[in-house]
Amino acid sequence: MRLLLLIFLLLGVPLPGYGGNVTTMREALMMGSAAYKRGEVQKADTLYSAALRDADQVFGETSEEAFHILSPLANLKFLLGRNRAGEALMVRYLKICKIRYADRPVAMAFAMTRAAEVFVVRKDYARAAQLSGKAVPLLLKKIGPDHPDVVAAVNRYAGYLIGLKKYQKAEEIAAPMVKQVIKKSGQDYFLTASLWMTLGDVARGKGELEIALRHYRQAHKIRVKLYGHRHIETLQAVSRLIDAGLVMGQWQAMQGYLEQGLAIARELYSEENPMVRQFKQRLDLVKRKQRGKEVTI
Repeated sequence: MRLLLLIFLLLGVPLPGYGGNVTTMREALMMGSAAYKRGEVQKADTLYSAALRDADQVFGETSEEAFHILSPLANLKFLLGRNRAGEALMVRYLKICKIRYADRPVAMAFAMTRAAEVFVVRKDYARAAQLSGKAVPLLLKKIGPDHPDVVAAVNRYAGYLIGLKKYQKAEEIAAPMVKQVIKKSGQDYFLTASLWMTLGDVARGKGELEIALRHYRQAHKIRVKLYGHRHIETLQAVSRLIDAGLVMGQWQAMQGYLEQGLAIARELYSEENPMVRQFKQRLDLVKRKQRGKEVTI
């Protein structure tokens, strides 16, 4: 039966009687991915959610097809500020991971670095780092540091260490990766930007604000080139850049970034979205500072 379902998937044939539809699942995933690349996070969330429903109905809730939709869908929920929904998806991801990959250590290691996100939502960085800390060395040994999924896993691990304020260790992990990724894939590459963001977080945690600002500017520049201004990943970079600039007292220089960021965030999200609220709060601080009021970051 499983083979028959996969044949239908390859042929693009709808499967009446299963409730779901393999064709629409595949289309929803492609359209969702395209929507995310355009910065349309809400639309991507709707499409990935529809794809997951079809995967559950056609292949089952513990199927590999459903499993591979869970992590990107959870990420979309987190971006939209729906942390409880994202957490529920990652809990399910972790359960399926243990069922499907118990005898496949490399696949399990990849999945564990993703599953660690559920502990980040709970602010349990120690548990997240523990899961990734076991998985990353295996991935580096078995797959190698050139594979983009391994680079992403290393970068996530560094992020968990930053959450634990282990800045030096995070830097030791992430810094060599930047040079390696630039050498292999170039400066204008999505993982290069992510690593610059991580190193910016490291520098900020160490109090090296000028270095942090430089790294955030580099990440922002790459993401503008890759995605344009109207994209969540670009907004994330500019948000970090703004915070570092404000801490350094660059109030006037950051105002333009804030006004542009708020306008774009309002185009993409509702007023209740965490990104919109953050830009509004920061812009209010700048305006109060300009009126001679005492403000703190």
